[in-house]
Amino acid sequence: MPRALGWLALADFLERVRRRSFLIAALAMVVVATLYLPARGAPYITMTIGPDTRGIYDSAWIGAVTACLSSLMFSLAAFYLVRGSVERDEKTGFGQILAATPVTKIEYVLGKTVSNFCYLAALTGLIALSGAAVQLVRGEDLAVDPIQLLLPTLVIVWPTMLLVAAVAVLFECVPLLKGGLGSVAYFALYLYAVAGLTVGNSVYERKPDPLGVGFALREMSLAGSGTAGAGANPEPNIGVNTAPANIRTFDFAGIGWDTETLLARLAWAGAALVAVLAAALFFSRFDPSRRPAVPASGVVPTGFQSWLPGSWGRNKNRSAEATQARAPDPAPGTVDASSLAPLDGRSAKGHFAPLVVAELKLMLKGRSRLWYAGALGIVVAGLIVSPEDARAIVLPIAWLWPLLLWSSLGCRENRFGTAEIVFSAPRVRTRGTLAALSAGAVVALLTASGVASNLALSGETSGLFALVAGALFVPALAVACGVLSDGSTLFEGVYLPLWYLGPLNKVAALDFAATSGPGHPLAYLALAAALVATALAVRRGG
Repeated sequence: MPRALGWLALADFLERVRRRSFLIAALAMVVVATLYLPARGAPYITMTIGPDTRGIYDSAWIGAVTACLSSLMFSLAAFYLVRGSVERDEKTGFGQILAATPVTKIEYVLGKTVSNFCYLAALTGLIALSGAAVQLVRGEDLAVDPIQLLLPTLVIVWPTMLLVAAVAVLFECVPLLKGGLGSVAYFALYLYAVAGLTVGNSVYERKPDPLGVGFALREMSLAGSGTAGAGANPEPNIGVNTAPANIRTFDFAGIGWDTETLLARLAWAGAALVAVLAAALFFSRFDPSRRPAVPASGVVPTGFQSWLPGSWGRNKNRSAEATQARAPDPAPGTVDASSLAPLDGRSAKGHFAPLVVAELKLMLKGRSRLWYAGALGIVVAGLIVSPEDARAIVLPIAWLWPLLLWSSLGCRENRFGTAEIVFSAPRVRTRGTLAALSAGAVVALLTASGVASNLALSGETSGLFALVAGALFVPALAVACGVLSDGSTLFEGVYLPLWYLGPLNKVAALDFAATSGPGHPLAYLALAAALVATALAVRRGG
């Protein structure tokens, strides 16, 4: 088992790091390390004790700050970075070949977890190593201590990355969580893990602490207590905050690790092993007999759709009847090519509206009655509440409900292996991309139609204009992410935090729906245009 596991993990890891995307991610980690530790005079700061005190940029402080920020912030993106490896094996056919070998289910899922972990450990380790360069550039303390720099990453970050790696594999093996619902579920788990650490100083000793930052923050707070400006009982402020006018510094000796903390981090690493064992139980070993029958509509619902009433089960029996009643395919060579009408000039000048309608049908195909009932409830709620509540409360919900519809834009052809057929049509790369954008905007406007009608009846033209701008921005983001990544995970990973910070928590710069003020509709219109131009350039170049 160890030999097969090692080769499986190594092969998967090498396949990842040989991609151009790994080089881009590695360069991004170097930039992230620099952003974690802003210089004096920068407009923001990431870690203070009290309102205006931080440690001197020595190895101890830099190692602790980079570890805490990596565990807090990178653990969200990490899930979306490594998710999809099981699905990739199934799409490429490698999984079916592997299923014919003696490799067991536990070996496969454990190998995938180890590969995921090595990938994430390499990126987070690069952040920690880059901290040494940042320390020398900042010039506050030139004595680099490798242990102080790297030990916090080893204790805090890597157990978290191991847990994320295992959860990503588990979600891919559980049918209910392998689709877009898994993205939403992980985002909710992440918010739960982070929420307790942003309430007050007392919660830094909260247990359990899957991110591992509670003990480190408490140690840093105690070290800074009594410093001028920090006060006797200072509260750590971690995140992106406005820099104070004058920053005070103190000498941080490092985190004093205790046995209880180290055992707690080992326990979370053990939780990752439990997740691996659960993944092995759900893993189908690419057995086609364990896949559900194709419904009569010809579209197999995935993820959350397959578990909703009326989306799959009612078609199981009819699918067999439809298969039997379907006429057999003609034998090769029986089609007379001379009977096929040649394409004329009008074929390349087809109307645009039917393309949009076709995209809408594909987006809505297989949706259950429950999904439509929820959408209708959102529309009615947007009509009956006050205009202020419609924008602040109903609109964020309205633009989360179609998440799984938008996530298919720009990547459906590659996901279902129809790219060669679809892109053989004339001018489809441009027209198809614009049709997908238009269909996504129609869905956004339909789900927000109650809010839009409410704003129009109340004469709030600025809010209505901002709503239209947001309805164009969201599908533009989805199309661009789908085209760039050939999958839905990138959009889900970008959109969920953006939606959470912007429309839900009213961060003005990120509020693309303008739920609490005038917003920045012109900026988001320009950004939407840039995203569409990027998608068109990539598709034309492909």
